[in-house]
Amino acid sequence: MNKVINAIVNFVRDEEGTEMVEWGLIAGLVIVLAAGVFATIGSDLNDIFGGVAAQTTTAAGNVPAAP
Repeated sequence: MNKVINAIVNFVRDEEGTEMVEWGLIAGLVIVLAAGVFATIGSDLNDIFGGVAAQTTTAAGNVPAAP
């Protein structure tokens, strides 16, 4: 009976698994935050480059033909 109680006490005191779970949760949070930031930045960059492309097309259309 003492072996069972000692095994349970040792299991409760063991923190190696807990540390791995904490690191996993931190990594998951970092991934979620990074995905949100990249989604926001990606949308803004798409708008910026779309405007540049439109202005470049307009400027190229206004160039006079060579004689």
